[in-house]
Amino acid sequence: MEIQRLIPLPAVFKITTELFETVKEVIEEEFPPGHRILLVSDSGDAKVYGEILHDVPHVSHAIFMRGGTIEDVMEVEEIIRSENVDVVLGVGGGRILDTVKLASSRTFIPSILVPTALSHDGIISPVAVIDFGDEIKSTRAIAPYGAIVDLNIISKAPLTFNLAGCGDLISNISALEDWKLAAELKGEKIDYFAYMLSKSGARSILYSEARPFSTGFFEDLAEGLAASGVSMIISGNSRPASGAEHLISHALDKILKAAHPHGIQVGIATLFTQRLRGSSVERIKAFYRKIGFPLSPMEIGISKEVFMDAVKLAPTTRKNRFTILDVKNSPDDWEEAFEVYFE
Repeated sequence: MEIQRLIPLPAVFKITTELFETVKEVIEEEFPPGHRILLVSDSGDAKVYGEILHDVPHVSHAIFMRGGTIEDVMEVEEIIRSENVDVVLGVGGGRILDTVKLASSRTFIPSILVPTALSHDGIISPVAVIDFGDEIKSTRAIAPYGAIVDLNIISKAPLTFNLAGCGDLISNISALEDWKLAAELKGEKIDYFAYMLSKSGARSILYSEARPFSTGFFEDLAEGLAASGVSMIISGNSRPASGAEHLISHALDKILKAAHPHGIQVGIATLFTQRLRGSSVERIKAFYRKIGFPLSPMEIGISKEVFMDAVKLAPTTRKNRFTILDVKNSPDDWEEAFEVYFE
């Protein structure tokens, strides 16, 4: 009988306004003298933050890239091995952070992540989304050793990115409903510690009293996304933060020539999936209105026909993930649920 679990949770999570000093402090406190750090930074607009951290003590090598492909992962792996790297410091958006997570996982080297936007819960999670050429896959990875969120950086990120983070976090509400449904109808086991963390993360932003996109709001969002990531570490999979709404987003990724940010798509789909299961969406819609989040697919240029095609395709994107789409699977059900966007 299993008495307890040993789960490798991140050791560091810092929210700061002093990026260089905080990173320097974390490195000095967490790693012994003489270690070698590889800096992997975004090569786009966020490159400026990588250049700031280039002067952190013990950064022995730096690389600037777009990130996100398996070739990028392999390039980082090669540098880790050839330069005898002890720690990888990743600075940038989701593509860079996921590249660092997977490369450090495959070489068993700890990573510290510095996100330049709060666009999703991958800042602390055991998942990396990587382009393998033939398709983009969500790949298991070792969660980062830690993450450092600089509020000055986050406040300067494009609004769409931070809205996406809100949508990704709110979508946990739908994902948790699907988890309960799978437990009721399929006997799937719920990890209640993971469940509680995921729920707490979503509520931290849904019920935030801070002014939208103020310092307090970004603190709530950062903590909520971190809690969501830890919930996935505890459960060992993405179940606490990914349900029918994510499957619809995956389907949209396949259908659209240019997909919208992940968090925007899952946030919009959450209204549909919640309505489909008969749950109230009023609180979510009120929150969306408060922060300026799109309230329908049409607001971001997705027609009803395309959205319905995505709903139909969604269950095939992850066949072992039981959701409300496996129960309410008729076009009539979908038509009724779609009306939520016109209320």
